[in-house]
Amino acid sequence: IMSILLDYIDLHYSERISLTDLAQKANMNEKYLCRIFYNYTSKTPIAYINELRIEKACYDMQIKNATVTESAVNSGFNDLSYFSKVFKSIKHVTPAQYKKSIRN
Repeated sequence: IMSILLDYIDLHYSERISLTDLAQKANMNEKYLCRIFYNYTSKTPIAYINELRIEKACYDMQIKNATVTESAVNSGFNDLSYFSKVFKSIKHVTPAQYKKSIRN
């Protein structure tokens, strides 16, 4: 079941993925899904998805030379301020600081 969920997340990270969607995919309730997911990854499903999205955004900025906004949208974030908040919590720098650091 976990490989199915992780594959699904990897393929659909740029789309809206809800806990309900994942629970339906796994054919279990949301609470149980969260427990199983955490036991397997040491992360909540949302934290896992956000970390994957941030890694994809970094890739876009680094390899594809995407702007901060382009990388946010391409990686599934619709709200730029939320993207910045999540990015900073994971990378410990703002997206703009990250973008600037890879240019140097």
